[in-house]
Amino acid sequence: MMSRDIEEITNKEREIGKNALKTNITAALAVSESLKSTLGPRGMDKMLVTDGDIVITDSGSTILELMELVHPAAKMMAELGKTQGKEFGDGTTTSVIIAGELLKRALELVDMGIHQGIISSGYKTALSKSLEFLDSIAMELEQKDIDSIALTMLRGKITETDIRFVSTLANAAVNLVRGDKDRIYINYRTGGGIKNSNVFDGVYIDLGKRVHPSMPRKVKNARILLIDREFDLVKPKHTKLDINSVQSLNEVVEYKKKVMRAAVGVIARSGANVVLCSKNIAEEAMFFMAKAGILGVRDVEKKVMQHIAEATGARVLINVNEVLPDVLGYAGYVEESKIGNEEIMYIKKPRYPNRVASIFIRAGNETLALELVRKMKELVEVLCRVAYDKKILPGGGATELELAERLRIFSRRVPGKEQLAIKAFAEALEEIPKILAKNAGINPIDILAGIRRGHYAGFTNVGFNAVTRKVSDTVEHHIFDSYAVKRNAIISATEVASLIVRVDDVFMNKDSKVVMKQEPEPEPQQIVEPPITPQGKFDLKYALKGLR
Repeated sequence: MMSRDIEEITNKEREIGKNALKTNITAALAVSESLKSTLGPRGMDKMLVTDGDIVITDSGSTILELMELVHPAAKMMAELGKTQGKEFGDGTTTSVIIAGELLKRALELVDMGIHQGIISSGYKTALSKSLEFLDSIAMELEQKDIDSIALTMLRGKITETDIRFVSTLANAAVNLVRGDKDRIYINYRTGGGIKNSNVFDGVYIDLGKRVHPSMPRKVKNARILLIDREFDLVKPKHTKLDINSVQSLNEVVEYKKKVMRAAVGVIARSGANVVLCSKNIAEEAMFFMAKAGILGVRDVEKKVMQHIAEATGARVLINVNEVLPDVLGYAGYVEESKIGNEEIMYIKKPRYPNRVASIFIRAGNETLALELVRKMKELVEVLCRVAYDKKILPGGGATELELAERLRIFSRRVPGKEQLAIKAFAEALEEIPKILAKNAGINPIDILAGIRRGHYAGFTNVGFNAVTRKVSDTVEHHIFDSYAVKRNAIISATEVASLIVRVDDVFMNKDSKVVMKQEPEPEPQQIVEPPITPQGKFDLKYALKGLR
């Protein structure tokens, strides 16, 4: 009755208690279940059709970006994955899967009569202990392990030889900029093979070409002027130009030539021999630049201009009258080249080495090129993180299973129902090696049993090798995960799962806006544990409206 009264007063539809929890968890599970088949080197790809464009990828970040979600819990799961990918480059799918498994087991515990607040508290306790255990499992990174991280991330996407080549490019770029991912510029061009890709200390302008054929193709000792505006006469807003004769037209043309000649003269006297403009360059200005031996390029992306400014020391101007020698950047040379049928402008040997690293990806077709760019960005993110904390973990689910085993032992010392939540947390972590095995076409129960035998015997590096489809020592086979990536994936997954678990009230406006009210967390109760039995089926299509 109370719920109906509130609905009448507020003009909102309302779900409370277990119904609200089930709705939210079902929506969240729809997202996590959709990503499970993409996990690991044997994972499958998804084909996403957006406005006629086709994207084929197994990247969790890309899939979540293209999903059109209608339920707030589903959106929270998607945001979890996208944030993980943006900040760490990898672990998107892992974080979403763990969050989904935590929610699935939370619903089972609620069905057994355990309060949502106790479940949330137990998850937080399990997270705290997991981070302690994770520190003890972590190993120091050695230089030879860099390729192994790339192999773990990219196996099954390209050949092992190409993976090592891509790893070399990514590692070179990371070393150039000393681990600052924001200073690494990645782009692509179709045509050629992966081995035609390259990395260098400098910047390139994709589709960059001279604006006049008489301009030099290559300028040595380049003094670079950056202009963030249209290089043309300022068009008056409130002035009407009345041209009623050939003579008046000629006067206007001559006036424009005079102004452009003067502007180019200012540039030439400053010592600039390369002009890069973010917008158009007037034809008259092109002519006078060519005559003065100045190389001009128009329509340069602002992001690229920022990279050029960073590397060459140039200042970006909006007024040509402010051109002085001290605003110019410097590079050993600027050169127009051609790849396939399109031009590209290279800026190499900049004034400040190691400020910007550029990776140029080559691939046989657009789909492969875009996927390689995505993988390269993810790899660069991970390598930058690894370069910072210099820690790695055993891969292949070995870390998750070791955490699960230690959490089970720890839970025996925790009184009351909270220990059930800790055991549920352990079960959620164990889903990672099971999914890796399932995606490789192997019975996950057999694989899980094999990994457990190894860990019971004290071999904490035992996990699933998806390449050989066998249980093996993952360190011996160079299967590693980034410590920072794994740590944040577990933290973020637990936080999102705990947040959703504690929602006991959903107010939904008629226009589908949703307000979620959280229930206060009670003190844990001292009650003997009952067994946890997996149960329940979930609608995987709920909350997924489609792909845009």
